[in-house]
Amino acid sequence: MTSEPVQPDFSRGNGILPAVAQDAETGEVLMLGYMNAESYAETLATGRAVYFSRSRNRLWRKGEESGNIQHVRHVFVDCDADTILLQVEQVGGAACHEGYRSCFFREVTPEGTKIIGQRVFDPQKEFTMNRHRYPRLFLASTGCLALILMGSVGSQTLADELPKVYEDTFDEGLEAWEPTDANAWRIDKTDDGPVMALHKQSKYKPPHRSPANIALISDLVVTDFVLDVDVHTTTRDYGHRDMCLFFGYQDPAHFYYVHLGQKTDDHANQIFIVNDAPRTKISTKTSSGTPWDDQWHHVRLVRKVDDGLIEVYFDDMDTPVMTATNSEFTTGQIGLGSFDDTGQWDNLRIQAEVVE
Repeated sequence: MTSEPVQPDFSRGNGILPAVAQDAETGEVLMLGYMNAESYAETLATGRAVYFSRSRNRLWRKGEESGNIQHVRHVFVDCDADTILLQVEQVGGAACHEGYRSCFFREVTPEGTKIIGQRVFDPQKEFTMNRHRYPRLFLASTGCLALILMGSVGSQTLADELPKVYEDTFDEGLEAWEPTDANAWRIDKTDDGPVMALHKQSKYKPPHRSPANIALISDLVVTDFVLDVDVHTTTRDYGHRDMCLFFGYQDPAHFYYVHLGQKTDDHANQIFIVNDAPRTKISTKTSSGTPWDDQWHHVRLVRKVDDGLIEVYFDDMDTPVMTATNSEFTTGQIGLGSFDDTGQWDNLRIQAEVVE
């Protein structure tokens, strides 16, 4: 017996509905995620589970970081059309980011909570070539250089495809980072996993007028690079609401930084250099301001040393919102932070030429 196909009623959940993933063979419940109309449509079209991340306000393609994708075998909608059930084949044997087959690996008993699941992998040791989920430094040992279209300055800009040298989803904490004030930084837990958080102002005092809240990646010095990262500001809404990217870092008195400020002026929403003097604007192009809200956003920073190119992208990876040309510092460390606000970072990826 068949009936008219029933579609999930996304209006019942303000556009987002719960989606349960169940092992197609055993019936074991693997995880609970959420879907909107776009992720549901992509799941049906591709046969792979695509969820919607509520904390980052974007699609989450299961396995995009770990490689543990879910092949969808059957899709069900409940009687009220407000809950989705996916029967899946779980690649890699684990649906949980903590390494267990199911996210429901703890049982609540009268004696307390106990772990009943068996770990498939140790997240502290997990390392995949598809997407390094945990912070590691590594160098590409083989392969050839290619050219990819990264964006445009004038008609177009071509950047060399660089080896991936660093990736961090903050499952291992902040061991790989050097903050100006360790007490101002911590790991926050969200629905989608841990994120790096600048939760209060640093007590660090820089030698010149420049940001005080900086966390640098330890033991990584690069020349050309492409940096991608997700960012979420957690401060109040005001004109200079900001988050910053640091690069070419030599020492506390010599570095570049990008100030993603909500309203543009000579001291906000610009690319700056600190060269043994208070910060100086070097932007050749910027926007009217960075449209901060309470959602997650994606930022890309491109640096090419030979011609001094600096490009900054915000959500739109085709057109830079800021550009500059400067060759004062040709190598240096990379970091994240803010001039005087708070925020969170996640899914950091760096492709670069590393300085030994």
